[in-house]
Amino acid sequence: MSCTNHPEVIAGLVSCGRCGKPFCQDCVIELDGQPYDAACKEEQVRDLRSGSAELAYATATRRWGAMVIDYSLFFVCYFVAAYAIRNMASTAGYAFPEQNIPLLIMVQLVLPYLCFALYEGFMTARDGQTIGKRALGIKVVNHDGSDMEGNQVWKRAGSRWLITLTLLLPFVDHLMVFSRHRRTLHDRFAKTVVVKLR
Repeated sequence: MSCTNHPEVIAGLVSCGRCGKPFCQDCVIELDGQPYDAACKEEQVRDLRSGSAELAYATATRRWGAMVIDYSLFFVCYFVAAYAIRNMASTAGYAFPEQNIPLLIMVQLVLPYLCFALYEGFMTARDGQTIGKRALGIKVVNHDGSDMEGNQVWKRAGSRWLITLTLLLPFVDHLMVFSRHRRTLHDRFAKTVVVKLR
């Protein structure tokens, strides 16, 4: 037995909750605790819109775990790259202006989180998952379970970046995972939710 869409994949298959065909993990999304392939998902989404089904929302533990993985990977890469650039600049005879406070704030605070917003935007634009979300089996989708549109991706990433630049809102944003449907502030702004995949 192999995946209906990817015949070369034979491990980790699950059966669609509607048609019963086998699919790999990349071909299904979990809605109402059941896996569905792309075609059957549309029918399930219609059920969701009519109020006859519920999404399986990602837990706070999974969301925070995915965030830790993403931040860890990103900032290790970012600071290694920043260190290398600084060394190359120093070798070339350029002295970084330590006394330029606005520039220091931009490079050390604003720029890293802006780069992270770009990372998150480009990753979730592909399939609703960052590296951390993929590792923990969760995905960003519309409130009805359908895939995000392009403007939602960047609204979500951009609003998260702006929230991060404030002092109080990041704390509030993280606590919002305990609200109804586990929607954070940036989820609410982009009209998205995070769901569990099988």
